[in-house]
Amino acid sequence: MINRQELARAFVDSLTDQLVVTGIGNACNDIYAAGDRALNFYMRGSMGAGVPIAFGLARARPNDRVICVEGDGSVLMNMGALATIGSYKPDNLTIVVLDNGAYQITGGQPTHTAAGIDLAAVARGCGIESASRVETLVHDLSMKRLLDGQFDESELTMRELEVVERSLVKSLLGIYHGRIAYPSMANVTAPPPTPAAEMAAARSA
Repeated sequence: MINRQELARAFVDSLTDQLVVTGIGNACNDIYAAGDRALNFYMRGSMGAGVPIAFGLARARPNDRVICVEGDGSVLMNMGALATIGSYKPDNLTIVVLDNGAYQITGGQPTHTAAGIDLAAVARGCGIESASRVETLVHDLSMKRLLDGQFDESELTMRELEVVERSLVKSLLGIYHGRIAYPSMANVTAPPPTPAAEMAAARSA
């Protein structure tokens, strides 16, 4: 089973010059722990602000690639941002939603996605035509490899390929599942202090 820290490390390792905006909670903590960089901007105590900030950054820096890593709870809190993005259609913005169907940081209370709300469908309804779920991305990827002839020399049947797809999707969807016991973060350096905390420390010094 892939865990979220491994995903975060793989994501950070793949970055070059992209600007990254993270949401609150584990979206922030894991990206920071995987490798802080000057091009990362972390959200702290600002639920729902990750996507609109990333959109503003993409509009202000059209020559830069902007990636927003956000949780389902924050996206649900500010779905109007999806409509704005669908209206302006910035081609330099990518949004990755880590949807575990729960408010994991505050105790695992279920979000609306746990009841079947499909954020990819919502995004497409807002005009973001490229929005896809993991299942769709995995299937499209395997079909592209199949049509390119990359499986010609393998002995995989179509049924076996479907099993591989389901296994990969299950692993990916399990990354942020609220009922999985994740590895300890005890040895991970804490995220940077918020501006308010820095100001309070300065006043007390």
